[in-house]
Amino acid sequence: FFEIAGYVSVLFFFWRLCYDRCQSCRLQLEHFIENYKQYENLAEVRVHSHVEKGSRRYPLVSVHFGNKSAPALVMVGGVHGLERIGAQLTLSMLDGFYQRLSWDTALAEMLSKIQLVFIPLVNPFGYFDVTRSNANGVDLMRNAPIDAEEKVPFLLGGHRHSPKLSWYRGERVEQESQFVFDVMGEVLK
Repeated sequence: FFEIAGYVSVLFFFWRLCYDRCQSCRLQLEHFIENYKQYENLAEVRVHSHVEKGSRRYPLVSVHFGNKSAPALVMVGGVHGLERIGAQLTLSMLDGFYQRLSWDTALAEMLSKIQLVFIPLVNPFGYFDVTRSNANGVDLMRNAPIDAEEKVPFLLGGHRHSPKLSWYRGERVEQESQFVFDVMGEVLK
């Protein structure tokens, strides 16, 4: 009994540690959604659209620095709510870059030769609901306007059977996917 209780307490300790860390990251992304305009003094902030379900509404935001006609680096996070590190890393890099840009003249000068675009959160519902899919049950990594030319693994390669099954592709291009397509189209002009 005591051995099992020991394992349970260790598991609970690690669960609590991870939960607290996730809550902190969640708060950072909520802060970004509420305060994305803070970047407007040094960057072009674009709200492409909003995703809604019930009383919840989130903006789909990209933050652009530098020369629009120069080569670009695009940092994208938060495509899946279960893969949390991408959103956290993208937001952290955006914040660090923004803070440094306020005082680093060499970095500001470099922006005449490059373009940096940050999309910290593609899938707000997935992130805040801790699910792989968006609010419509669609896996955005499998949501594309084209079909694979070769045979793909059953279900895992994306399917259109039901949003209740993982890796559901959806019947149309989702708003979040279109958001990424639009940003990439603008960057690649």
